[in-house]
Amino acid sequence: MKAIETSYKNIIFRSNLEASYAKTFDSLGIEWEYEIEGYQIDDIRYLPDFWLPQIKTVLEVKGPLVPGAEKAEALAKSIKNPDWWNQKILVLIGDEKGSIKLAEDRTDVALAQCAECDKYWFMPWSSSYVCRNCGKCDGDHHIKKSYDKLTLQRIKIRR
Repeated sequence: MKAIETSYKNIIFRSNLEASYAKTFDSLGIEWEYEIEGYQIDDIRYLPDFWLPQIKTVLEVKGPLVPGAEKAEALAKSIKNPDWWNQKILVLIGDEKGSIKLAEDRTDVALAQCAECDKYWFMPWSSSYVCRNCGKCDGDHHIKKSYDKLTLQRIKIRR
C-alpha cells in the first residue's frame, strides 16, 4: 500500500503518519525538523524522518509492513555513544500506534515529562532519567509523568 502525502505547516510529508508525528510534537512543545540531513553508512543511504534538536534525537516513523527500519538501526550502531547512561544522540523508531523503540535493539522507550523544566523527552527505560532538555536529575526518577506511547494527533487528509 502506498502512503498518502500530507501537508502540515506548509511541509509536504511523505505520509500522513509522519505529518501526525509532527503535529503531535507541536502539541507537546517538542522542537522538530523534517528530513534535514542524510547519512551514508557503508552502502546504505539514509534520510531520517525527524531530528529533534533540543533532545538530540533522531526519529524514524514506520507504518505497518513498511521496510526501512534497518536504516535507523544502522545509524544507531554507527553512532559512538560513550556514555551509555545518557546517550548523546538517541535513534528511535516510532510506529502507527505511537509506540517508540530504540533503533539498535527495539527496546521500549517512554515519553517523559521533566519535573523541573516541564518539557518532554524520550527516555529509554534502560538509561538515565536525566532530562535531555535541562539536564536535571534528582539521582533517581526525575520525571513528572511518563507515557508508554504517544497519543498521535491525526491530520485530516483533504481530497
